[in-house]
Amino acid sequence: YPGTILPETTKEFQELFASADVMLSKGQGNFETLLPLSDKRLFFLLRIKCEYMASLSEVKQDNLVLMQGK
Repeated sequence: YPGTILPETTKEFQELFASADVMLSKGQGNFETLLPLSDKRLFFLLRIKCEYMASLSEVKQDNLVLMQGK
């Protein structure tokens, strides 16, 4: 799977993730897997490639976006 699935990461990664002040997540795969965490420390950098992602992000297709987690 192209995104980060936290339960499948190493203990070290999970500890760093939990203790980070800010996290920059790149790509649609990470957006899809990490957005449900509803973590305001997360920022997502990605290109909106399809209509579904455009509606989810409220950004027009083919644009780059930097979004903060909610």
